[in-house]
Amino acid sequence: MWGVDEMVKLLNVKLLIFIIVVAVLGVGLLVWSTRGPVTTEPLPELPAVKVTPVMPQPVAPRHTLRAPLPQVIKLPVYQYDGDVVANFSSRWPNALGFSGEPQEIEDALEGTLLLWSKEGETLVVAADGSRLSYRVDLSTETHPTGVFGSFLPSFEAAAEIVGGTLTELGSTSELLEHEAAKNKALKVGVEYVRETTVDQAELLEIHFTAKIDNYLLYLPSGPEQDAVLAWVGRNGKLLRLEYCPLGTVGEKIADYPVKDEEELRRDLERGKGTVVSSSLEGGEEIVSVTITKVSLGYLRPQFGATVIQPIFVLSGQAKAASGKTGTVTLYLPAATPF
Repeated sequence: MWGVDEMVKLLNVKLLIFIIVVAVLGVGLLVWSTRGPVTTEPLPELPAVKVTPVMPQPVAPRHTLRAPLPQVIKLPVYQYDGDVVANFSSRWPNALGFSGEPQEIEDALEGTLLLWSKEGETLVVAADGSRLSYRVDLSTETHPTGVFGSFLPSFEAAAEIVGGTLTELGSTSELLEHEAAKNKALKVGVEYVRETTVDQAELLEIHFTAKIDNYLLYLPSGPEQDAVLAWVGRNGKLLRLEYCPLGTVGEKIADYPVKDEEELRRDLERGKGTVVSSSLEGGEEIVSVTITKVSLGYLRPQFGATVIQPIFVLSGQAKAASGKTGTVTLYLPAATPF
């Protein structure tokens, strides 16, 4: 049995606990009522990645993802300046020895092209400065000094020749890297150029890729096209130059989260992937895509864009409505939010 004194002590303890609880709740309520709304700094708004698809039809909304995503949590988004081709219409032709007014050509995909020609050599420049294509006619009947001569330089020397030409064009970039793994030794056939051994080669194919933070910088035309492709023949003569200006990467805007697998699947089902290359014919309707490889990179924006953003490069097998199969590559924005 409890005595009177014990019961009084127990009531005092319970009363003390009640007073403490009420006091804590009161202080908490006061803090809540005076602290104001919770705010977070919003991420800067970024425009959606825009690419010019090689294939006009959208990807059908049936995808199978069999490739793991790169384990990257965040990637930077940078400011971008693509306006680096001022006066290209005079500088590039002059540096390559062309003169006079160009012929204008309308292309369905690339728009207006400017064409110069002279003595078996041609130069084609996109009117917006987004591409340069210089070629020498390799036919010995029309240009006998184009291929044959006294010596063929080494791959390293040929790469230096290409780099020197870019300097003369005023088109060097700190993003460019000589991609030695893509070098090829070539031999001129009757109607084509084929790969051969170095000791039988008549010209060397040199590649330069571009990278940002060790990630490849992809062009809107697809991952197969490098920023620079060149042929160098005997006596170090430049026989071909395919060049896409890269623009200038500026300050970092912010680090953005990279989409996870669920977000990637959802974007694919919503048709946000853009087909940039396919071995299927242009008229074939794609009904399903099985993705077997996923990589991360950056996409060189179209000129006039102000930011450069990371993308997923997805490749795999596509099936057409006709039953035919082929390879396919898609670009898809990799950072959120867009």
